[in-house]
Amino acid sequence: MRRTLALALSSADRGLVNLAMIGPPGSGKGTYGRLLAEALSSETISAGDVLRDHVRRGTDIGKAVRECQRRGRLVDDEIVASAVLEFLRERDRERATQAPFVPKTGSSAWKGLGFLLDGFPRTARQVEIMEIEAGGWPERLRVHAAVSIDVPDAICAAKMLGRRIC
Repeated sequence: MRRTLALALSSADRGLVNLAMIGPPGSGKGTYGRLLAEALSSETISAGDVLRDHVRRGTDIGKAVRECQRRGRLVDDEIVASAVLEFLRERDRERATQAPFVPKTGSSAWKGLGFLLDGFPRTARQVEIMEIEAGGWPERLRVHAAVSIDVPDAICAAKMLGRRIC
């Protein structure tokens, strides 16, 4: 993790860096992702939050997510990728209307322009969708590096059991 983090921080000085936190449920992706995003002055984007927002708004994606939930299935990779890309494109359009970022001399020149994804990509298929399908995602919206969190299964299981709500 240290090596990837060093790469991400050095990339942040040269230009925008978009990261993905990967690891099993309960490994601390959300917690460490928020800390890393804060250090990079970046935004954390949770794939789960994006999907829940679609369900709440009743969009076509939200209806597909709700149907997967009803059947007790994981949401299809294509649906997740589509929801995340749509969110990132909207975020990109909003940023385009804001005043341009002017770096301070001697500071991390482009700090704050990237994002950190929590929960995406989760599968090899989601990575393929990002890289290949539809000509790939625009470069500024692609994940440039991943931070992998390796935690023993027993610790993840204990954390997940502690989250259980009856």
